[in-house]
Amino acid sequence: MGRAENRRKQRADRLYFNKMSIKVTPDELQRMSERTSRDAGRYDTEVLLTAFALTLHDKFGFGFSRVEKALSGVDEMLGKVLSDEINIEDMKERLKNEVGINITA
Repeated sequence: MGRAENRRKQRADRLYFNKMSIKVTPDELQRMSERTSRDAGRYDTEVLLTAFALTLHDKFGFGFSRVEKALSGVDEMLGKVLSDEINIEDMKERLKNEVGINITA
């Protein structure tokens, strides 16, 4: 393959690569990252609350009313955490002192 043919092939490859590329601005990348993080957090919370509700029902026979009350209590507590009224370390310490359960990740 001669030099001219080589250049034509390189140019064709560049054009193809540029055509097939997806261009993302830094702002778009940041928004995508934030959305992914937010969606993952929502999914984790959904899984945790569903597992909690099903455990209350399966293991302890809780029906709709008691499961709903428990989930409302959890939701209220999460609201306090999000509004910085309480923090997770205080909650973990209280759980350890009052119930004797230590939660670690």
